[in-house]
Amino acid sequence: MKTVTDAEILAFHSGTQKTLKLTFSNGTVLQNDSIVSESLEIKQSISESDQISFATVYASELHISVLPLTRFKGLDCTVEITAGEYSRVLGTYTIVSDDSLSDYSARQLVGYDKLYSIIPRDYSVWHNGLDTQLTGTITLKQYRDAFFSLVGITQQEVTLPNDNLAVNLPSLNTTLTGGQILGMICDLNQCWGYLEFDGTFRYVLPQYPYRIDNLYPSPDLYPAEDLYLGVQDTQEDTGADLVLSTGDYYVDGLSFSNFECQQFDQIVVHYGTGEGTVSYGNEGNAYTVEKNIFTQVMSQEQLQELMANALPVLQLLTYTPVTVRCQGRPWAQLGDKVCVHNWLYSYHFPILERTLSGITGLDDTYSARGVETNYDYANSLTRQVNDTKDFAGVIKNYVRDSLTFSTTSVNNGDGTTTGIATVYRGNEDVSNQFADAWFNWYIVLESGSTLIGHGLTCTVNNDDFLYGGVLKCVFQTYTQMALSVSQGVIVMDDSLTISAIGD
Repeated sequence: MKTVTDAEILAFHSGTQKTLKLTFSNGTVLQNDSIVSESLEIKQSISESDQISFATVYASELHISVLPLTRFKGLDCTVEITAGEYSRVLGTYTIVSDDSLSDYSARQLVGYDKLYSIIPRDYSVWHNGLDTQLTGTITLKQYRDAFFSLVGITQQEVTLPNDNLAVNLPSLNTTLTGGQILGMICDLNQCWGYLEFDGTFRYVLPQYPYRIDNLYPSPDLYPAEDLYLGVQDTQEDTGADLVLSTGDYYVDGLSFSNFECQQFDQIVVHYGTGEGTVSYGNEGNAYTVEKNIFTQVMSQEQLQELMANALPVLQLLTYTPVTVRCQGRPWAQLGDKVCVHNWLYSYHFPILERTLSGITGLDDTYSARGVETNYDYANSLTRQVNDTKDFAGVIKNYVRDSLTFSTTSVNNGDGTTTGIATVYRGNEDVSNQFADAWFNWYIVLESGSTLIGHGLTCTVNNDDFLYGGVLKCVFQTYTQMALSVSQGVIVMDDSLTISAIGD
């Protein structure tokens, strides 16, 4: 939870009028007199499934109705709310829809934060060229830092459980979306992630148990606290970021499940090119890490390190599924620990979904879905996709065979040179049996490497090499193979990247 003073809480929870300000990237500024009363709604989420999962990242969503009938689609909109002398920025959103209401009295704007454009975009070319930027041992921390540098988003300064895990960097012949990358980063570190109102990507780790097994006594119900252990309505006693007693949430504004999500006893990871799984911990409630580009090629040692780092974090997470509606708190954050008291019990949960709505009558709805134990049905769609998903399109026939990779160059006599990559199995040319995406061509100069194409051949201008440099082809594959070379210079590392520099 963000830092807040009692004076700011009082200002936002008073009945005095609040001011909403919308600042658009074209310079347009709208305030209350140009905004439909109480029409603001912002939805944030880090988990929207009943099962606990870290593998999906969501873009935050803005809905608001404005009176001007001019078009706002495609513009960025920064939202700011003010109560008295206190102001809070509620995020920046790209407007993707600005339809007029049926009576043309207003225009309803729908916008999403920056993750909206990143989640569906294909980053496979960036991923396949990453070996020219990251040398030596590659850790998950290096990978996530490189990705966020690429997309131009600042990360929260935090150490994640598997940051130091050394991983192979396999090449892909399929798409790799921003949503897959973000989900993979979070899933391998047992944390959630989202874009905070200030534009920072924030990680939410289950750092504390979301539970206290005590009754909440009324002071006049029990004679003494040392006779009936209870928790008091204070942040310090509950360990919660936010404590809500019966007068703090709306009538009929509380719903809850009659169970607590069980603590995780085990972690299961899907890996390899088939249906392999490996587990760590005791038999019981298990969290499943879906197959991804890193777990598909991890060794048993890497898998064991991954799970050993992850399980202690998972074991901190247990809570009661709750939904509660109360007065708006712009300083609240996803992942905050909430303690809600009713007349008898206390319910503890993290904010996994949040809807902030209204302007002067600003409301917040916090919720956490959940099931008592996680399940992994063999016939579920997720399981079927997981079992058949191989990111690299592995050529299984060659797993036990020795391959020879070479590059040659041909001067075309017209000021250009063509580099040619060839892969042999024995004396047989099998180059055409590998996808073009597995052959990445670079111009390598003193200033660095530049990816210029994919495929078995690449033609360059000789003038590009007047002051030195080489044409380099990187052939990358997942499969564990013995490799030899007949021409060129071979470089081999733990990611099974084989680099040949042409003549």
